[in-house]
Amino acid sequence: MKYSISVGTVQLILNFLEQKGINKQDFCQVLGLEENKLQNPDERIPTAQMQSLWKLAIDRTGKESLPLQLGMEINPYGLGVVSYLLMNCATLRMALEKLCLYQDVSCAGVRTDVEIYQEQCKIFLKVLDEDIVEPSYALGSEMSIYMKLIEALIGEKLPVSEVQFEYKQPNDLSIYKAVFGTDDLYFNAGEYSILFPASYLNKPIPLANPSLFPLFEKHLDKYLAQIQQSDTMSYKVRQEILKLLKGEEPKLIMVARSLGVGERSVQLKLSEEGTSFRELLEDVRKELAIAHLKDNKSSTTDISFLLGFSEPSAFSRSFKKWTGQSPNTYRKSL
Repeated sequence: MKYSISVGTVQLILNFLEQKGINKQDFCQVLGLEENKLQNPDERIPTAQMQSLWKLAIDRTGKESLPLQLGMEINPYGLGVVSYLLMNCATLRMALEKLCLYQDVSCAGVRTDVEIYQEQCKIFLKVLDEDIVEPSYALGSEMSIYMKLIEALIGEKLPVSEVQFEYKQPNDLSIYKAVFGTDDLYFNAGEYSILFPASYLNKPIPLANPSLFPLFEKHLDKYLAQIQQSDTMSYKVRQEILKLLKGEEPKLIMVARSLGVGERSVQLKLSEEGTSFRELLEDVRKELAIAHLKDNKSSTTDISFLLGFSEPSAFSRSFKKWTGQSPNTYRKSL
């Protein structure tokens, strides 16, 4: 599946890099970023090009910390309509919920979720796009933007408990400590996440104007629908699998019927995109299984039936194939 980033987000990054001494026009020419596309606010840029952009910028400046610096130096409301919607939410909790919902408008390819663990709240990010071969670029910039945005919304510093990264620890941690305001930084971890007191979710957003909120939300709903409608067959099939995966295994014929197309057409289109119905089903099941095991609210038996497996042993075999561990062993290792 091909994910993309809004031109507004790309322009935000290009303007930041220009401040770092990079010639914007030469840079775009080298990367094949067409000027006419960058001037069209409705255009979207493949995430693969954004990976190339960050790599070239780091190579030219010699600064590995560039993606993290982005959040510290940009206007947090520079993300267009998404940021306008967030600043008109009543509380931080509401703003984070909307951020997760409308993330694809600004930057698809990464999924953001929020969960509460007793008295702590965790924002965690997951890479969906296989073109994001260097997660430190995409995740570093996104996590730093989240910090700047949250603090701008509530009007105060966010007391971060800990931050986790899946990639290896860099030599210099000073920029990480400056961005997140904590020494509790963990690398080679199993996730990308930011942990902070859950009480902050109730913080009001002082600049919120309730009358403006529905206007921005209506616009974003329409734009998000356009993005999804123009997406690949892989994306559409995944969404249908998620809808149908409620206690029984979804069949190709069920998904094709929901999409209003023939089974053969779905198979051919998926083949063109380098995947299959079985691979997508396995991928969705794996993601949901890991999420349920991390949540720790359901037994492995309940999870197996939720994911449409005929019996717990079948779920256990599949999970071991995906991760190399049994569900119980994986849960204990968290």
